[in-house]
Amino acid sequence: MNPGHPLGYRADVDGLRAYAVLLVVFFHLNVPYFNGGFVGVDIFFVISGFLITDLILREVQTTGSFSFRYFYRRRFWRLFPALFVTVCFTAAGAILLFSPAHLERLGGAVIHLFAGVSNIYFWTGADYFDVGADVKPLLHTWSLSVEEQFYAIWPCLLVFVFLTNRKAVPWVLISLFGFSLALNGLFADGKTALTGTLEDTQATLFFWLPFRAYEFAIGGLLVFVVQLNNKQWRCIAS
Repeated sequence: MNPGHPLGYRADVDGLRAYAVLLVVFFHLNVPYFNGGFVGVDIFFVISGFLITDLILREVQTTGSFSFRYFYRRRFWRLFPALFVTVCFTAAGAILLFSPAHLERLGGAVIHLFAGVSNIYFWTGADYFDVGADVKPLLHTWSLSVEEQFYAIWPCLLVFVFLTNRKAVPWVLISLFGFSLALNGLFADGKTALTGTLEDTQATLFFWLPFRAYEFAIGGLLVFVVQLNNKQWRCIAS
């Protein structure tokens, strides 16, 4: 199996992304019947796995190498400007509305956000659904940190596997999917703890990258599914 030619622009992916945005927005606005709208974040992770896997494999297959510098530079300029503006406006509003204690917590959130670990910061406090979320205006950035951690690991993994044995790429993704899913099952049983730190709470499964890795792996595997489907249609057409 190999990823074949570039997938190009896909309107269906853009449509799915818009749908995921609406789910998350409606969830935060407490729109009736959208209590489960937070699954839009799961959709985002699958889309990221799909797009980034295709981008990486396409470049490695075409050029025989991968420009990590260009990849991370693009990621930076796609994320940082909007993030910086968001933090500035949030800080300005917080100065007017927050107590000193809440301002101090916000400062901690900003530091961890720019360090790429805001998911860990919010995990140590409480879960995404607790009542204190109203005074955590940057709580939603946990998913951005998960994405950044994904960006840090995924290219290294895929490039190494592809250059070592390209046929192993889908099997590595399948293994990663299975491992992450098993990890979720293990920690969801209400009894598991790892080194006294990672306890089986809703927050652990929600915030940590290893428990989200199966979603990125699904996206990566979909690259191969799409290419297989395209090949089948070409065979039928010919």
